[in-house]
This record gives sequence, C-alpha cells and structure tokens, in this order.
Amino acid sequence: MDNIILRNGEVEAHVNSRVGLHRLIVRGEERLYQNNMDGGKWPDLERKPGALNQPDPILFPIVGSLLPASEVLKDYVFDGEFYHFGGKMFRADEPVYRTLRKAYSMPQHGFARDCELDVIEEKRESCALRLKSNNKTLKMYPYEFEYILAFDLLEDGIMKTHVVHNQNPSHHMYFSIGDHTAIKFNIEDGSNYHLQFDQESLMYFKHPMFGYTPIVCGLMPLNSETIQNYNTIELDKFQSKEVVLLKNGIPIMRYDVDAKGMYIWTADKSKFLCIEPWNGRDAALNDIVKSSNNGDLITLDKGSKPYILSRKMTFPKP
Repeated sequence: MDNIILRNGEVEAHVNSRVGLHRLIVRGEERLYQNNMDGGKWPDLERKPGALNQPDPILFPIVGSLLPASEVLKDYVFDGEFYHFGGKMFRADEPVYRTLRKAYSMPQHGFARDCELDVIEEKRESCALRLKSNNKTLKMYPYEFEYILAFDLLEDGIMKTHVVHNQNPSHHMYFSIGDHTAIKFNIEDGSNYHLQFDQESLMYFKHPMFGYTPIVCGLMPLNSETIQNYNTIELDKFQSKEVVLLKNGIPIMRYDVDAKGMYIWTADKSKFLCIEPWNGRDAALNDIVKSSNNGDLITLDKGSKPYILSRKMTFPKP
C-alpha cells in the first residue's frame, strides 16, 4: 500500500493506492470531506472500502447498481433460495447481469474502489495508478482491461484522468465510469448555497420525496429541503459541461464534468456534498444493446484506442 503526497505552490494532494485521492488542500484549506464518524479519519483502512470510507472512490466498471437475480434470471431454475444459471447460484436479491452467455454479480458502483492499484508513476505534481484485470475481477466482469487513474495538480486544484484499455483479443468491452467526490460542505453554516449549471435548456432535479422540480436559470438551491441525509438526487435532462458551487453568489468551486448524467448525494448530517458525474447509468449492463445505443454504456472495440476522460476541479480565490 503506497501513500503519495503531491505538491505545487498552493495545492497539496494526498493519494493512497487503495482509497485514491483522500486529501486536497488548496491555499491551506482542506477541500475534501474528512470523515470523523465514530472517531475515524480518512482513510480508515480497517473499515470496508467504499461507502462512507472514501472521499473520492472510483466508480468502475459500472455506476449505480445492477438488477437483482429475481428480475434477470426469473425464467431460470429457482430452488426457493437460489437461482441456478450456467453452473452458478445467485440469491434472489443478488445484483446480476448476463454477458458472453454467462451470468455475473458485481457490487454497487463496481469493484475498482475496493481494489489496491499499482503505482506506475510518481512525480512532484502528478502520479498515476493502474488496475489490471485479474482472477478476482474476471469472476465479476469477464473482460480483460487496463485501467489507469492519473492525478495532476493545477494552480488552484486538481485534474483527474481516467484511461481504459480494452485488452480482450476477440470481443468488445462494455463499461460505465463515474466520480463520487465528497466536497467539504456545511449546509447549516448560515450561507446561501447554489449549484450553477452552464446550460440554457430546462432540466429538473428528481427528489426522492418531492418529485421533479425545475432548475430555473441554471441555478439549483442547496438547502435543508433539497439536500437531505442519504437521499440521492438525480438531475434529469442534464447536459452541462461545468458545474459551479456558489456560496452567497460567489463561486467557491468549479468542476469540469463532461458527463452523461449527474447525481448529488450527502450523509453525515449533510457535512459534505457529493457531486457525482456519471458516464453511464444504473443497470446499464442489464441491457447491453439498448444501453450502448442510447449512450448509457461505453463500448470499446477490440484493438481500439483507449477511452480517456479528464475532469478538473478548481477552487477560485474569493
């Protein structure tokens, strides 16, 4: 397990080969949420990776969740406890998908966030980590791949780059990818917070309690009504390339997202804000043809150039 500290003039980033980026200090201020639940700190490697134990987990090779076996394998043998398919057994509620004539299970948001990556480059202001398919990943995802996660410090923030290589000799590779960064945020500090989007067309936020609410003039209010513990908010008709976090009308963070979809999430009494750009969608692997055609699943042909996605997160001076 490797710990890397990157530094330039006013930015310092801490990268761990198991939990990824876990500190980002800009002009002396920590910008990522530092977990203090139950007396723990990021990264608490004694706790299960993912969920509330990583401020910036990798979402790969899926985003969201797969459908349960009771929906995917309902036409196959069920013995009252397990579905049987291709010599494997799956619980009724187990997340399952079928590809290459077999069935596989994978946890929410994929397995990359639970893996330790190899450090393949380390410099003063940048580093790169790598995950390659192996016996463990092939049991969940039957595609051979090389995934590289690179970090480069900027003058006032950081750039994160995802690179995916298809290493299958004879078939396409299907995947989704996303970010889940927890930004330090206190909805109860008396400030007026908004998210600002750079699109003129109307979009909506889909609240689990209040339903669809239009985002007027590209401004979404962040308050105790819209942002609630453990509620995930989906943005519908999202097309923005940049998302800006405003505090009392002043930009305090800019995020170049280049995403197919956007989700917002919080927990720990709303002490952080997860802005989640996804290039993919829930259950996309459950219908590969449809998901590929509508852009909810990324396809890499055999022998094709790698898929590359870069995102910048910056914190402008007040």
